[in-house]
Amino acid sequence: LQMILFFAATRAVNSEFSENTIIDLQKAAAGKAHNILFGKALAYTLMGLTITALGGVIFWVFGIPLNGSIYDLLALFTYFIITTVFLGLMLSAIVRDEILALDIAFFYNSPAFVFSGFTFPMFLMPFFDSIYAKVIPYTHFLYAFFKLYQMDAPLRYIRSEMIAITIFLIIGISGSLIALKYQLKKQFN
Repeated sequence: LQMILFFAATRAVNSEFSENTIIDLQKAAAGKAHNILFGKALAYTLMGLTITALGGVIFWVFGIPLNGSIYDLLALFTYFIITTVFLGLMLSAIVRDEILALDIAFFYNSPAFVFSGFTFPMFLMPFFDSIYAKVIPYTHFLYAFFKLYQMDAPLRYIRSEMIAITIFLIIGISGSLIALKYQLKKQFN
């Protein structure tokens, strides 16, 4: 889910520049960078929620038991989806070359499974590997997911993970807004 959304969002803004549709997009968004970003974020968030719903159908079809609150899990997934989308939009707004942006996205996301603690415990990782794990939002999402789904913990037990994901969200929103405003100013001045 993270990789699909991140890669899709990584092409959301820079493709508008490369396909020369940025003028039409800016007109449709009343010239506001935040209208462009939040409109695109809404579309990709809905895509992510659709993928999540399809995953939920798999649980139902195969009778996989669900521990924890479905509402808490849905809230966690939604927050993670929004965060992932804005990080992808930020990369897309910063890097105008689509191929380079996708390469960076691949470099950043590829080791997510290895460094997240899913396949190897984070506390046993070498120091620099554990640092890298902390700069991937998937790591924090995964720990929160385990607490909610596997341990049936209430939301208050994922506070630290939610703070970390919120930091990524703030970076994604502010970084994408600053970068897009700069790109628009550069394009039209």
